[in-house]
Amino acid sequence: AERGHRVIGVDATDAMLAIAREKVPAADFRSGRLEALPVADESVDLVVCTLALTHVEDLEPVMREFVRVLRPGGQAILTDMHPLATMTGSIAGFPGDDLTRGIPYVLNRTHHVSDYVRAFLDAGLSIMECMEPRVTDAVLESFPSYALLPSATRQAFFDTPYLLVWRLERPRPA
Repeated sequence: AERGHRVIGVDATDAMLAIAREKVPAADFRSGRLEALPVADESVDLVVCTLALTHVEDLEPVMREFVRVLRPGGQAILTDMHPLATMTGSIAGFPGDDLTRGIPYVLNRTHHVSDYVRAFLDAGLSIMECMEPRVTDAVLESFPSYALLPSATRQAFFDTPYLLVWRLERPRPA
């Protein structure tokens, strides 16, 4: 938005939309779900979806929506929790100041790499790139177990993938 691009943000929760509006007042924020985006057909050049797909049950309706709103030749950049991370207990946690009451979190679902690939291809998206950032020492320090068991946490998780980053494209008609 600061560079003159028209930005549309979509979220299903009013609280997240309020935070986004505060951070990026020049953007157009809309209430909606990934499976039914409140965006016109073929109206965007770039879809960016970060750490949200792990919360949906079925990837295919979401990918069909991304294709619907993307212009031919448009791209999607998607980041999500790696299936290895979700299978070993990683969560989207929102710790507050008082941890004695636990850490509020959003349920993560495990989508295997093949689930993503199938959903992309079935929706008509081309895979341009897939990256799997790995756990580094800096990332390890954010793990709750690290405070109590740093050596064990490092041995268990160091250099394992914790994110998937996809760059996709809606092909132009032949």
